[in-house]
Amino acid sequence: MKMDAYGEEEIREKLKGLPEWKVEGNNLVRVQTFPNYLDALEFVYKVGKTAESFDHHPDIFMNYKRVTVKYWTHKANGITHLDFEMAARVEDLVKEIYKPRAPKPAG
Repeated sequence: MKMDAYGEEEIREKLKGLPEWKVEGNNLVRVQTFPNYLDALEFVYKVGKTAESFDHHPDIFMNYKRVTVKYWTHKANGITHLDFEMAARVEDLVKEIYKPRAPKPAG
């Protein structure tokens, strides 16, 4: 199945629904910092499981609590509907896993 890469205008429009994502070069990119290492690691694992089930794999970089996810479609040499679909699934995983730290009690 041939997929066509989106043009700049289409990408800008689609990014409105994914405000945490940006375009870097030919990649759709999301950076998330988690409260701790294990939450970040759980997120990476679940992104990997989701990617495997869709056979569409991102580049994932983890640096302690910070995770960067990059999607692009090699066959289209750009960003396609599949990349945006996967980005939306990554957003669902962020909401599932991200647990902000509770404020420390005063005094």
